[in-house]
Amino acid sequence: MWRGEQIEFWLRENGRPTMGAELGVARGRFTAHMLGAFRGLHMVAVDLWSVTTGNPQYENWPVDEHYDAFLFVCECFPGLVTLVRSDTAAAATQFADQSFDFVFVDGDHRYEGVRRDIVAWQPKVRLGGMLCGHDYTPRYPGVMQAVDEIGRRVITGEDYCWMVRA
Repeated sequence: MWRGEQIEFWLRENGRPTMGAELGVARGRFTAHMLGAFRGLHMVAVDLWSVTTGNPQYENWPVDEHYDAFLFVCECFPGLVTLVRSDTAAAATQFADQSFDFVFVDGDHRYEGVRRDIVAWQPKVRLGGMLCGHDYTPRYPGVMQAVDEIGRRVITGEDYCWMVRA
């Protein structure tokens, strides 16, 4: 099962979401999957789409190619995507607390980056909603450490997905 399908499965347990966010979008495959799966869903997509110095994970990413691919996703779902080209944690200040049914964290995989995203976006998830993400695996110890520090029961699933209920 691919990560989009895993998150979709968990979301369906709670009804139909109307507002979601993806942090670390790249080409937008996850956002496209969610919009195709849930009629009436609006997605906020946050990514720098620029080379991140000091982070070897992203230094050689074809960011222009990813951004162009994501713009195509936006064209396929007119009016259903809010594109925020920004640091993921900083972008959280643009949104009200408890305004999202779910937030999917898949940006900076270093401990500091994941922790910043969790701290910034966790209040944005409505009560009963879901904070979730990808790469909960020993390959990314920073992701595991930051997620484990949330202080709630972490549920893991296919494709290294994780989630906690708000």
